Amino acid sequence: MDVAGATRWQTRFGQAAMIVGLAVVFALGDLLIAQIRKQPFVHDLLPGGSVKVNGPMPERIKAVEELTYQSGTTQIFVHIQRVHTGYWLGGNLWNGEVRLDPDISPGEYRFMVKPIKTEPDEAFPLFTIRVHATEAEARRQSLSLIARTLGIPPWQVIVGALPVAVLFFALVFHFAKLREKLLLNQGRAEIFRIKKVDDRLEITFGLGRLNGIEAGAKVMLHGAQNQPLGMLRVAKVYDRSAMAAAGLDCPARVGFLVSRED
Repeated sequence: MDVAGATRWQTRFGQAAMIVGLAVVFALGDLLIAQIRKQPFVHDLLPGGSVKVNGPMPERIKAVEELTYQSGTTQIFVHIQRVHTGYWLGGNLWNGEVRLDPDISPGEYRFMVKPIKTEPDEAFPLFTIRVHATEAEARRQSLSLIARTLGIPPWQVIVGALPVAVLFFALVFHFAKLREKLLLNQGRAEIFRIKKVDDRLEITFGLGRLNGIEAGAKVMLHGAQNQPLGMLRVAKVYDRSAMAAAGLDCPARVGFLVSRED
């Protein structure tokens, strides 16, 4: 492969990586916004569906046998599975699962989980289950733009696109290193830093002592179309790079090439 081919593939994979990366960022933002907007005790389900739920309980509650639930219908079943301390914020929590009867009618239903023996002034959250007749109807109620338009949750986009983005970025790096190697074989390298110091520019590029560059040597500056723009004189040399000084009117840009003049 020549320099032009390596450059072409680096550019193509770079564009693809950017597109997929933006998709990951968009899906992550969509997911976070949906989670922020979501009401903590409201769930959307289809008939026969189920969802994991949890809620607060007084510290005195230590076992699921001390809990019960109230609902306005016999078609909602709440299976309380355990009582435990919250992982992040502490407090006493119960965990369970809500299951719906397959014959339940669309609409809003409410239930409450509370101790069998309550004490004065104790309050418990009221859960709302919104039952939808079809999956399309449930999707229209989603707080996620991706879920509403594509019919898939944003986390699936993230899980699917993230490995692809990583692969594309790895290929960009691979072809960038290949291009750099091919350029070095031709005695050429990219400018990767330009620094203004007083009345001059310090132009640093990827040819160094290991490539036969010495202080005081001249290198040719090439433009975006590989056209020669003039000579630069090397001021400092390192093993794998060198720095040339030039006037403020020098047309050099980061990404332009320099070539060794033997």
